[in-house]
Amino acid sequence: MRKLSTVLALLAMTALPGHAHAAPAVGRYVALGDSYAAVGDLLDQYGTPGCFRSRKNVANFLAAELHPAEFVDMSCGDATTANMTVPQAVGLGVNPAQFDALIPDTDLVTLSIGGNDLNLPATLGPCGVLAVTDPDGNPCQRFYTADGVDRLADRLENEIRPRIAAVLRELRDRAPHARIVVIDYASPLPEWGNCYPAAPFARGDVPYLRATVGRLAAIQLEEARRVGAIGVDVFGVPGHDMCQPVGARWIEPLVPAAATTPFHPNSTATAAIARMVAAALDSN
Repeated sequence: MRKLSTVLALLAMTALPGHAHAAPAVGRYVALGDSYAAVGDLLDQYGTPGCFRSRKNVANFLAAELHPAEFVDMSCGDATTANMTVPQAVGLGVNPAQFDALIPDTDLVTLSIGGNDLNLPATLGPCGVLAVTDPDGNPCQRFYTADGVDRLADRLENEIRPRIAAVLRELRDRAPHARIVVIDYASPLPEWGNCYPAAPFARGDVPYLRATVGRLAAIQLEEARRVGAIGVDVFGVPGHDMCQPVGARWIEPLVPAAATTPFHPNSTATAAIARMVAAALDSN
């Protein structure tokens, strides 16, 4: 009888609400960033119209893995570092300043930002036009280094780096106890060769443009370390650029085969990147 009463007591304890579930490992999770953070599958969008925020983006896949107590996705296409603290007009709506979602007890923040400060569409536009005139050469590299200075590298170091650094410092101030994860950009181009016109750049410009995105990725990770954030190096994962076949590639070419925008991640990428972030959180 004593054994039976002990068992019944234990069963009663496990039935109490306070013992039903363990506390979540992650409290409030806030996702921040630009289109690389927002997109995934444009057939499954939600939130601010014009942000192209997908339920299959990195943050949503990560939230499904971590089961945070609260999840707020502020990511938005075309966002710049300024839109962390300034509202962004998009399409038919306005995305609030992304840092508005941060509160002092925020537990986790993911961030991908910086590419729109460089204005990659305008930057790469001349490269596509010049490729027609010299498809096997490096007309884009010559254009941006004509005065003996690499103007893209200069802008990355002297304009973009300080902006990313300032964003991360303020993020740390607003969420002092949060684990911050900075996710750099996946490589859009292979190390060698090209796949013109799917990737509309001259053969000799591919290494230069890849290196330029690589510099941006390095800056993102370097500045992350300065504030004690976790860096996830997606750029360093080879074999998933837009020149790879469907299924292998993470970045879609000029004419996408997946439901995402050209030169942006597909949902295969976002799911894989979410797994990388989860692994990084487990090991830090």
